[in-house]
Amino acid sequence: MDDFSDLLTDHFDAGRFANDLLKSTNPSATSDLSLDLATPVKKISYDLSELDSRANALVNKHPTVMVDQIYKEHAADDAIRKGLAPSLRYLDISYQRLQDEVMVPYQRAQKLQSVLSKVHQTADILRDALIYIHLATRIQQTMAATPRLSLETASQLTTLFAQLQLTVQENVNLRSLQVIKTLELQVGRECRKKLLDFLVAALTKECLNTFKIQNNRDTIKTLAFNLYTLSPQEFAATVHKIVLSHVAANSQILSKTINAVRTFPETLDEVVKKGYAMCTLERILADTAVSSNGTKSTLLVECAVHGKTQAQQQGQTPRDIFWSKLAANFKRDIDISFKRGGPVGKSLQRNYQGLIEAMNKYMRGSSDRRDYQKHLDAMVKSIAILAPPTSA
Repeated sequence: MDDFSDLLTDHFDAGRFANDLLKSTNPSATSDLSLDLATPVKKISYDLSELDSRANALVNKHPTVMVDQIYKEHAADDAIRKGLAPSLRYLDISYQRLQDEVMVPYQRAQKLQSVLSKVHQTADILRDALIYIHLATRIQQTMAATPRLSLETASQLTTLFAQLQLTVQENVNLRSLQVIKTLELQVGRECRKKLLDFLVAALTKECLNTFKIQNNRDTIKTLAFNLYTLSPQEFAATVHKIVLSHVAANSQILSKTINAVRTFPETLDEVVKKGYAMCTLERILADTAVSSNGTKSTLLVECAVHGKTQAQQQGQTPRDIFWSKLAANFKRDIDISFKRGGPVGKSLQRNYQGLIEAMNKYMRGSSDRRDYQKHLDAMVKSIAILAPPTSA
């Protein structure tokens, strides 16, 4: 078998053997694209014929040995089968038992768990749907029973709306139910808008002037809290509008002193007392605690957070907005009057120092704290155009 030693190696590779065979029969084909394939095929065919003839010769020469070897292999196979049969049967029985007692019950339990989970999900949705329907029905009934809302009724409705919103947040799948979609349109739009309009109008009315703000603190606190609970954005916008309404009223009062500059001290004293209402409003908002995204906060902080105006985005408080806007309006009127010249402009310039003294005297009363200085600075800057020129 030496002639076939390459074929008997443990690491025989048919591709490599064929490549070596082609190289041996085509020693000069390195640069020529033509190959002699007939010779390798003849050699392989010859080797196959040689192997067949040797196998036939071996069988004819030793027939009994070959037959005995075959019988021995069959006997060995039978012995192995008989020896392993009990173990194999035991394994079959064990596997079947494992299948019947573990796998099948486990698969069944998985299916039951899946079904049970879906049942629980359905039960949770139905439970939350019943809660939502109950709350929505109470809101509709309360609205129908009280055509004209009161502060107490508005507080009750705000609480119901807050619970309604919380129910939807805890189960987002509620909105997939048609009955919830219908109720959201009826209650969420119509009833909520009516309540929102009432709270905005009531809060604006209670903050109409200094007297109301000073004497209706609890009412303002309740209205502001309810409005924030219902809509933080609408709450911030309403507070800003309230401040601007006070700015407009006091700007008109202050602008009248331009033509009668000697009345400026008394008028400024009046404006400062009215502007003190913004300090009171701030205190009311700062004393009202709320929860925002799970953290403790106050209405004063949330007023700046949810404010849409540039002033509120910069973190200005209602008092900051009041005095900055009032100073800006007064500056505009002063600049126009001074640039026109005439007796009014000259009178303003002559009384510049008196205006400064009045501001230093009365602006202290705009706040209980010593943080009035920035508001005083804003008012002083508003009349900067009247300052006498400094000598070089």
